[in-house]
Amino acid sequence: MSDREHRRPSLLSSALLCAVAVAVLSLLVVELYDLDLWWHLAIGRSILEHGAVPTRDAWTVLGFGREYHDSHWLFQVLIAAADRAAGSIGVQSVMVSLWLLALAAVWRTVRRHVEPEVAAALVLLVALTSSERFLPRPELATVAALAWFVAELAQDRAWSAWRVARLALLQLLWTNSHGLFVLGPAVVGCHAVSAVLRSRPRGELVGLWSTVAATAVASLVNPWGLGAWSYALLLMTEASGGNGGLVSTLGEMTSPFAAAARTSPAMWCYYVLVMAFVAALVVLRGRRWLRGDVLVALITLALSVSGRRNVVLFAVASMPTLAEAIAAVRWPSALRGSVARLAVLTCATGIAAAVLSGAYFLRLELPARTGFGATPSFFPASLGAFIRRSGFSGRILNSNTLGGFVSYQLAPKSLPLTDGRWELQDQAQLERALAASRTRGGWRSLLALYRLDGILLAHTSPEAAAMLPDLAQAADWKLVYLDNAASFWLPTTQPNSTPALDLSDARSMPALARSEDALFVATFASAVGANRLTLAACQRGLTLGWRTEWFLEQLGEAQVKLELWSDAERTFRQLLARDGEHPVALNELAFLAFQRGEPAAALTLLDRLIAHDPANRAAIENRERVARAMQGAQR
Repeated sequence: MSDREHRRPSLLSSALLCAVAVAVLSLLVVELYDLDLWWHLAIGRSILEHGAVPTRDAWTVLGFGREYHDSHWLFQVLIAAADRAAGSIGVQSVMVSLWLLALAAVWRTVRRHVEPEVAAALVLLVALTSSERFLPRPELATVAALAWFVAELAQDRAWSAWRVARLALLQLLWTNSHGLFVLGPAVVGCHAVSAVLRSRPRGELVGLWSTVAATAVASLVNPWGLGAWSYALLLMTEASGGNGGLVSTLGEMTSPFAAAARTSPAMWCYYVLVMAFVAALVVLRGRRWLRGDVLVALITLALSVSGRRNVVLFAVASMPTLAEAIAAVRWPSALRGSVARLAVLTCATGIAAAVLSGAYFLRLELPARTGFGATPSFFPASLGAFIRRSGFSGRILNSNTLGGFVSYQLAPKSLPLTDGRWELQDQAQLERALAASRTRGGWRSLLALYRLDGILLAHTSPEAAAMLPDLAQAADWKLVYLDNAASFWLPTTQPNSTPALDLSDARSMPALARSEDALFVATFASAVGANRLTLAACQRGLTLGWRTEWFLEQLGEAQVKLELWSDAERTFRQLLARDGEHPVALNELAFLAFQRGEPAAALTLLDRLIAHDPANRAAIENRERVARAMQGAQR
């Protein structure tokens, strides 16, 4: 490094480094909200208890007994041990530690070329681009291992037996933690091929090809041997969307350039990174295009284009090329001094403020905040204790998102119909089951087919939207459990003394500490026709300062159903003041005007609505009814 890189940092530089650290940690230390976490914990706990990697599914009704390739077993054991030692905070500590290892590798890679302030800005860019994947999933093993492979191979040092063995050991851990372990030998192979093409010294060639062989052998040290590679191919196909079916509909599997992706701050950082990488290739043309790190970056760029969850791989792999290009450019003094540092400091401070205030999570509609443990808003945290007290055991028809949580809380006495391991299931059978559970009346066919004994529904799930209106009217089912996240239902014919909850009493509403809680409970209450509960949840939601228009709309509709005409009038006028063309507000105010004997006012409001939305058939039909009523009155 140059003497400039060893200078004593200024106060501005120190503030910049601190601000970047706070911004990264605020994004990283987030309450657990990932739904797949729970089945990983359930399976890891089973491995710890039985001392064996499962080969057959024992955690879902739909997949029970089917062959199961558990490529994540080592990661699952690690987080299950952390959960046993310190609960969800232990699991979170594993996630944060692995990500910090990955970001430390990125720091090590870029510091070979750039000053600490620039290195910090690049680490922040990687963190922002990767923020969608700050989740306790086995892919963390791939991210951390890839980052350290990239960092190690970027070093201009002689190859030694210890260096080869170190990468082989890392490859062995990677192989038994996540299915994308095949990237390890591929990354080293890119560097080895590059060394041949560039006629590098014999010692470097021997070291690289020895490492290719060592990592390839290490990748075979797993419970399935060469079979692990076949499963890795399946994961690669899933990631590219090539297998179609249900898996390809998941948001993380879609292209980062799809319309839905463009609402994500992480994807915009990815776009910046792609443009910066292309510019770096232009800067380094003729000097670096055959280098191994460029080849690796190009491969991961191709993977990232095929699926959002692969964006993080490109973010990590692009750093050597990007850092070297930055170092090669003669930047104007304004972009090298205090102005640039102040810009990075301001950006990092603004990011940290948005995240720590909770605004970032609300903007992305994530039910989590910076903090420790699992979010209290997304999981029926007390369900396990409730079911154990009630004596219930049996098979559960569940919202797919809660399948892993059921396994974690209740297996093996109670199993969910499905969980997030869609690759395990017979795809035709899975599609039929999901379609039936998401169709009005269709869910009843599943009860008899799979001998299901209870129903667990996340309030905002597609299963809840289809099933809750039916359940609320069904004489043979009763609601026995309700919290901010989910409801649990049992047959009235089942020999169980658990009493039904009375939703006509708003005191049955759980405590609502966050805006998301109020939204979830209001959604549930509206679906089951519990108007007073809807009223209470929306009134609470309005005090929490988020999705105000949504809460006003739901509140007004509940007031109409309860015949609280004056209250509904005030609510919809308040909604109309916020959005002068809000269709629900205009339509409901027209109804209220007509209801109190003012058809002319109703017509004016409906004309206003139709002018704004000429295709609104309901408004057109309502206007025709009002006009006919006025004509009848005049005759």
